[in-house]
Amino acid sequence: MSFQTKYEEDLFKNRYARAGTEKCWDDVFQRVANYVTKDPEKREKYFQAMSQGYFLPGSPQLWNFGVPGEVTGSSCYTNPIDDTLESIWKADETARDVYKASGGAGFNLSKLRPRGAKIGNSSNPAVGVLSVAERLNLTTRYITAGGRARGALMLQLDCDHPDIIEFVLAKRPIA
Repeated sequence: MSFQTKYEEDLFKNRYARAGTEKCWDDVFQRVANYVTKDPEKREKYFQAMSQGYFLPGSPQLWNFGVPGEVTGSSCYTNPIDDTLESIWKADETARDVYKASGGAGFNLSKLRPRGAKIGNSSNPAVGVLSVAERLNLTTRYITAGGRARGALMLQLDCDHPDIIEFVLAKRPIA
């Protein structure tokens, strides 16, 4: 594959190529194929499938397969989050660590109590799902996935959760 624009070439160099060793897509495909299998026949078939455009792995695989370090080939990890401060902070740390390894993080926020709910003996009410979502989003904005792209965050909320309308409306574009 050749580059049709300077933008494509810059994107390739900045996100996918290993500096000094990979000059074209076939170099990247060879690195990935070598990582996926040691069998020469399978490796060649895998390389050809990528090179001819029949198959293209996701960005984490293209970035990370065959390179040293603590990286991942998975695009998204589903992570637990419970209705405790400890669990919420742990979720934030988990998202950070997943982004550093070039992955994406997903959380189902349905276990969190709704905004305004009573918290034990405290006089302060619960902040609700949206506040936790905003916190996770801040972490996502500040930590790039493996230094290459903004982290990917997927949040989910059951349709019968009391904060569902606020959650859905939060995704509206700002006018």
